[in-house]
Amino acid sequence: MERNNLSMLEKKIISAIKEKGSAIIALSGGVDSAAICALAHKAVGKNLTAVTITSEALSKQDLEDAKAVAEKIGVHHIV
Repeated sequence: MERNNLSMLEKKIISAIKEKGSAIIALSGGVDSAAICALAHKAVGKNLTAVTITSEALSKQDLEDAKAVAEKIGVHHIV
């Protein structure tokens, strides 16, 4: 995807989330959820909560990655 198209997509995602005023994001520790979490934080700032559900399917590394992403972005994170 070209940079212009990516930028346009980012703006659309931010705008859609901003319209809601707040958001809850499922944060798995992977790249996709981390990217959406970062965009949601740009959109609603402190009105964002990231949630990670622990289970046998979630590796310890993924949990640590999710915690690190939430801390780096500066978002409230519930595990």
